[in-house]
Amino acid sequence: MAMLPADQLKRRIVAIRTRRHQVAELLDDAAYRDLLQRTADVTSTTQIKRLAQADAVLREFDRLGLGQPAKRRPVQADKKPANEWAFVFSLPVETQALAKKIYRCAQKIGALQEPKVKIMPKAWVEGIIAQSKGYKLNGQVCKVVAPLETCGPVHMHVLIQILESWAKKLEEAKHA
Repeated sequence: MAMLPADQLKRRIVAIRTRRHQVAELLDDAAYRDLLQRTADVTSTTQIKRLAQADAVLREFDRLGLGQPAKRRPVQADKKPANEWAFVFSLPVETQALAKKIYRCAQKIGALQEPKVKIMPKAWVEGIIAQSKGYKLNGQVCKVVAPLETCGPVHMHVLIQILESWAKKLEEAKHA
C-alpha cells in the first residue's frame, strides 16, 4: 500500500529534525534557520507544507554532509574526499567571495608549513576557528561554531581575520 503524501511529509520532517539534532554542535540555531530559509523559504519545520520543501532541506543536508541519511554507505577511512573545498564555488553570491578569501588564506598558511602543503585541510581551518576566543558583536561575545558551508557574511569576516592573523604569525616566525 502506498504511503499518503501527508505521511510522507511527516516522515521527511522527522528526518530533518533528526539530522538537525545529529549535528547540533556544528550547526547553531541561526545557521539552521538560515539553511531552512535558503532551501525551503521557511524558518521552522512546522512551516513546511510541501514535500518539495522537505526534500530541498534534506538535499541541502546531504550536499553539506550534515547528519546521517537513513541509508548510507560506510566511509572508507583511507579515502579522502575528492575536493573538500569544492563547496566554496557553489555558495550563494553574498558569501562566495568571502569563502574564496578563506580558501586563499588556507592556501597561504599551507605554503608557510614545513613541509609545504598545497592547502590546509578544511578540518584544520574549522579546528582553528573552534579554538578561537570569539568576537564582539553589539557588546556580546560571539563564537563561530557552524561549519564553513553554513557561515554567514559576518562570521566569514571574522574567520578571515582569524586566518590572516595565523598567517601573519607564521610569516613572522619564519623570518625570525
